Parts: sequence; structure tokens; C-alpha cells
Amino acid sequence: DDLASINRIYTMRKKAVGLLGATKGSRKPIAFAEDTCVPPEHLADFIAEFRQLLDSHQLQYGMFGHVDAGVLHVRPALDMCDPAQELLMKQLSDHVVALVAKYGGLMWGEHGKGFRSQYGPEFFGAELFTQLRTIKAAFDPDNRMNPGKICTPLGCDEPLVQVDGLKRGTFDRQIPITTRDSFKQAMECNGNGLCFNYDTSSPMCPSMKVSSDRRHSPKGRAGLVREWLRQLAANGISAEQLEQELLSQKPSVKAIIERWKNSFGSQRHQYDFSHEVMEAMNGCLACKACASQCPIKVDVPSFRSRFMHIYYSRYQRPAKDYLVAHIETMLPVMAKA
Repeated sequence: DDLASINRIYTMRKKAVGLLGATKGSRKPIAFAEDTCVPPEHLADFIAEFRQLLDSHQLQYGMFGHVDAGVLHVRPALDMCDPAQELLMKQLSDHVVALVAKYGGLMWGEHGKGFRSQYGPEFFGAELFTQLRTIKAAFDPDNRMNPGKICTPLGCDEPLVQVDGLKRGTFDRQIPITTRDSFKQAMECNGNGLCFNYDTSSPMCPSMKVSSDRRHSPKGRAGLVREWLRQLAANGISAEQLEQELLSQKPSVKAIIERWKNSFGSQRHQYDFSHEVMEAMNGCLACKACASQCPIKVDVPSFRSRFMHIYYSRYQRPAKDYLVAHIETMLPVMAKA
């Protein structure tokens, strides 16, 4: 009869993913051993053995789920910028598949099948998996729709998605640790995609809702900034060093000429990845809805201002920026006009 307590428990479960995602430190809960399902009568023993496996690797983890149906969501915390931790993901996945089979369960009860497709033949069995491939061949003979997920068309020898395939961490680790720490807001986005919503009652994210372009979402902007930082690092450039140089740099005619030359080159379509980042940043209203509504609290305006400061050290600002910046100075003149 205590509806208030019941609702609090449901709310806690609903917020579990966001709370886990906001974990501090380099190790973040990763959904790779997610959504296992075993008969409820075996669930207690399964959980005990699952915990022994994770504890043997000194891992922290979150566990929640629909235990009445035997479905368990487990998110071990790994640092995906560490190659050894990335390898551990595959090892743990193999152990969990064997553990689920031991208790007569399923590797996935609801979702997450696609990225674990390499376990499909074992999961479905040879006969059913062949039937799935036959259906795939009938509707998608060229393997164009979500290739590598679940199964490939019968007669197609293209590989399935592998658990140890290319990961975001492979790219993130190319960014120096000091830069990752400095641009933590962009680095910590875990791609949960809550900012892709079209719910009119949610303030996040206005530019995404209007444009329907995911580049104009907090997730899109964070991803673009990470790639920009990676490309800078690949060229031996540090974003923090650029910022320090700009602080000590005095205005000069040479710098102005250089900005005009670069701006002229961009108008002639000379490629610079930072233009793509700038296009996404220009659509940001700096409303900071992401800073409060995102489960990870990804604060786009915080790294947007830093990026734009560096960007405009290379390219000329639009005239309207100067007009807005000096509006208070110009008001007396405009009042007399």
C-alpha cells in the first residue's frame, strides 16, 4: 500500500544506468556482459559465480535488472584506454557465455545482440542459425542492412561483428592523458544517446530537436571534439599548450594577416577538420540543458568556448561577433542615430 516507497524504488532502478555512467575515474561501467537471462531458480547461484569471476579480476561493477524473470544487467568498470583492459573485455565475455550456458540460460534476454553476434551460432544452435541466414539471404542478399549483426546471408562469407573489434578506446588513447583530463567533459560522454530525444517536455537538446542532426547533439559535439583532440595529438600539438600560448600572445599585424589568409583558404574549400567541429558548435545555444539533463552531465558549453577560442586564433571572426561584443560601447552612438 506504500505507493511512495514503491515509486522511489522504481525511480532508483530507472536512474541506475545514468548513475553508473557518472562514475568518477578512468574506469567506467561498460555494458558488454549485459542482459544475461537464466531461469529464476538458478539466478542466485548464477549471480554468486558471476561475482566470483569479476572479483577475481579486482573489478568494480554494477548489477541490476528484472530478477523476477531472471534477467540481470551487469556493468563491470573498465578503462577502455588501457589495451590490457580492452583484452579483458573479450576474456570476460567468453567466460560469461560459458557461465550462462552452465545454468541453462541465454546470453541476452532483451537487447545487445548485435555487438555480440560472434556468439550467435552458439546461442541459436546450428539448425536455427542456418534458418536465420536463409531469411537474411531472402530479404538482404547483399548484406547491406546492419551488416555483421546477428547473422550474414547464407552463402556470404563476410565476418560477424567481433567483441574484440575496433573500440572507441583505440582512438581515445591516442589523446594524451593530460589532454583527456583537461577536456574531461568531452571525454566522459558514454554515448547513452539521451540527448537524441524529441520529447517536447525535455529541455535537452534544442538544436538537436530542431535540426534532427545528431552532430548538433551533446553526444555529437563531444565526439567531434574528441576527434579534433586526437588529430591535434597526431600532429604533435597540445590543445592546452595552444591555450597557454594564446594567453601570452599579444595582438600583432602578422597574426591578423595569418587569420585572413586562413579564412580565405577556408572559403576556397581548403579542408580543415576544425571547420566540421565549428559547424556543430555554431548551432549550440549554450543553454546548458546538457549539463543538468544528461546522466553524465556532459557540459558542452564548457568545451565549446575553449574550442572556439583556439579556432578563432587561426580564422577571422565574423564582423557580427565584434558588433555584439561592443554593443554597450555603441549604444550611445546608436541612440543618437
